[in-house]
Amino acid sequence: MALLAMVTVASLACDGLFHQDSPLSIPATDLNDPTKASFLVTSAVGDFECAYGNFSAAVANVTDEYLGSGAAAGNNLWDLRNPTVMDRYTTQGHSCALLSSAPSDPIYAPLQTARYSADDTYARIQAWAAAGDPIPNKTVLLSILAAYAGYTYTMFGETFCRSAFDLGPPLQWRDVLAIAEQRFTTVLSLDTVPGDSIRFMALLGRARVRLDLGRLADADADAQLVPPPFLKNATYSTDSPRRMNQVYQWNAGTQYSTVDPRFRNLSVGAVADPRVKVLDSGHNGQDGRTRLWLAAKYPTAASPIPIASWDEAQLIMAEAEGGQGAVDAINRLRTKYGLPLFSSANPDTIVRQIADERRRTLFLDGHRLGDWLRDSIADSLQFDHGTNAKGNVYGPMTCFPLPQVEILANPHCANDQCSAMTR
Repeated sequence: MALLAMVTVASLACDGLFHQDSPLSIPATDLNDPTKASFLVTSAVGDFECAYGNFSAAVANVTDEYLGSGAAAGNNLWDLRNPTVMDRYTTQGHSCALLSSAPSDPIYAPLQTARYSADDTYARIQAWAAAGDPIPNKTVLLSILAAYAGYTYTMFGETFCRSAFDLGPPLQWRDVLAIAEQRFTTVLSLDTVPGDSIRFMALLGRARVRLDLGRLADADADAQLVPPPFLKNATYSTDSPRRMNQVYQWNAGTQYSTVDPRFRNLSVGAVADPRVKVLDSGHNGQDGRTRLWLAAKYPTAASPIPIASWDEAQLIMAEAEGGQGAVDAINRLRTKYGLPLFSSANPDTIVRQIADERRRTLFLDGHRLGDWLRDSIADSLQFDHGTNAKGNVYGPMTCFPLPQVEILANPHCANDQCSAMTR
């Protein structure tokens, strides 16, 4: 990682283990203090939530979930998949707040910070324990760190063209997802976990990466172990810009993005689909010409964003099993949301329906780009090309490229090994 990791914290709770209001930075001495172990874990979770909000907003903008409604050209770079984004998402350093002076949420630095925080704190706790320092709830703390690290590597593997960590060589997406799988397996191998929440979070995460890797039977087996009504959220608040839900901020907060027409007024038969409820604001967005539609899923800047859920487990089972198993999984979801049931014996129809159920159920949760890059249920629409309604040209990016700060600093990035913008 070319950028220095910054340890930051936020007010949050981790599965009832601890809840504390924390300052926005940790004194360097605390990093070497075994008595601050739980505090450092809180910090690592806060770093993840910071990164996850930015990441989910970026995914919404580069896919078909959001449409640019900003006035300045820079507001629309994400929606246009412009290569300039490659550097704009590092220029704000480790910020997780949308800044009016630079309206482009960074994703690379916050993701690297979250990854580093989780892995580094995990290593510190192990070292302290090996040295004989008492670490209360040690196994619980380690399981939390491994689970959140696993999800961070998952985001890298699913959506980045290449990934590089700690100035190491660029890795292909499959190699990064293998690291994520290892982290989730670590959680499941520990003797105890903090209730069922982190265990189910890890099971779902491992099912997700195994699906990405094409190991359908393994993915299905893990997903089947996730019970209803499991839901693990990333938490947000209005206490500071860093803690705000950036998916909300891009839409209702700054009005830089509107819900794309492809996600408006969706129904199943004659029943409005509550998974993708959107509202016409009654006015145009920041550009004064693009109608602003609001995502009711995130009504405030403090709205949580799902990380893992029983809903996603059903979708993984549907994709892994196909056939009647997929139909049954889809209908379990539809029953939950009071929607008409699905019926088909046609394999192609079922595959298309799984893709549609995923886009609706996981709307604005950071999954859409990874789904597009996973070819097993590739959406026929995928990336927009040509020009948009404003006459702006769409760029060539189909995955998040490594930024110049990494390419220039990393000794393994010679000969364009790190410059890919597609995969």
